[in-house]
Amino acid sequence: MAAPSPASTIWTTARRRSRTPARAGCHVVGFGFGFDPAGNLTALTPAGNTTPEIGLGYDTLGRLTGFKDGRSGTLIDGYSVDATGNRLSAKVGTATQIYSYPADSHRLSAVAGVARTYDATGNTTAIGGTARQYTYDTTGRMTQARRAGAVTMNYRYNGKGEQIRRFLGTTNTYTLFDEAGHWLGDYDSNGAPKQQAIWLDDLPVGLLANANKLHYIEPDHLGSPRVVIDPTRDVAVWTWSLKGEAFGNTAPNQDPDGDGAALVLDMRFPGQRFDATSGLNQNGNREYEASTGRYSKSDPIGLRGGIGTYRYAFNNPLMWIDPDGLQATMISQGPGMTGPVGVYNPYGPNNPNDASTQLPQGGSINLPQIPEITGDSLLESLYKMSPLSAINQLEQAISNSINNCDDDRCDREWREARRVCRQLIFEQLQQAAGRRKKEA
Repeated sequence: MAAPSPASTIWTTARRRSRTPARAGCHVVGFGFGFDPAGNLTALTPAGNTTPEIGLGYDTLGRLTGFKDGRSGTLIDGYSVDATGNRLSAKVGTATQIYSYPADSHRLSAVAGVARTYDATGNTTAIGGTARQYTYDTTGRMTQARRAGAVTMNYRYNGKGEQIRRFLGTTNTYTLFDEAGHWLGDYDSNGAPKQQAIWLDDLPVGLLANANKLHYIEPDHLGSPRVVIDPTRDVAVWTWSLKGEAFGNTAPNQDPDGDGAALVLDMRFPGQRFDATSGLNQNGNREYEASTGRYSKSDPIGLRGGIGTYRYAFNNPLMWIDPDGLQATMISQGPGMTGPVGVYNPYGPNNPNDASTQLPQGGSINLPQIPEITGDSLLESLYKMSPLSAINQLEQAISNSINNCDDDRCDREWREARRVCRQLIFEQLQQAAGRRKKEA
């Protein structure tokens, strides 16, 4: 049995990372990273090559707008978004899709003319009429999926909100998670394993599947599986290409060796598992729709998870992850971290390797009181006038303060966060007004 070789990680100036996971005789996932001065990931280069295979482009707010062939520069996929992060259009291959929204909501009403409906709390209940329908319990968890009016799957959850049972008729699949929320395995009604995962911290590194046979998993920089190796034959038996659609809307190759034996692995971005019956990725507290790059329901923690409550990973899916479906987390650019190649919250109060020198640790910002300013238009103006990195830092700082406190303190922190936001908006508007006055 061939053993995996250790991955190599090279740290360049400005704490940028070049990582090359490799296996003896099977260099399948090997790549280096390129970054722009703002820290956006702009290139993925295969090991041993000087020309990037993938190029990435961003708007002025750091949202992904272009996924390109690194050699030719040809646009593969392109995206446009509004000020708050709602996708307006997507060019995938040769097709361009237009996204529509009501004037008073961020709920996606149609994609390429296919309508969507929601319940009162913002959960997606139907896509294309009866083509796809979803039912939820009183806590907002999806309990049933239907296609063309027929039930395709039922779902149940434990006290932590983890989806632990899927069933249709008498066929059951039970799922186990570890204390950190990692998927450990699927089991039938008799407790016999269907598939089981092996983890190294937050990295999936092994899979027991197809008669409990051991396979090696090779994850990418996010912690998403990209290659599964049969160690006996030392060949790839499952691949999920990094050159696929950036938001995950590319199906994996379940038989890359062409032997006629398919390996099914439903793991996708960290914390996600694809569910063929619903067409969505189960992502902890929510379901993620890779085809639109959005969640199917609003963030359960509201604005504490960010201003755009449906968006995924700040529209930057190759730099941010959201394992719980609550709050996006940035991939670190510094060594010494745990998790998927050093996943961490860069603005946490206890983070010793914060790459930012601009924000106070823990998000403590002391500003004078100002008159109250309200209005969604002001928030939109702030997005238009500020770099996304600053907004993301603010959102992370606010979220960290709120998510790590009791109810009374949470209320105080939220009031303070609102005050800080109003102050920042006021300052931005004053600066913009000053610039316009000078230009006049």
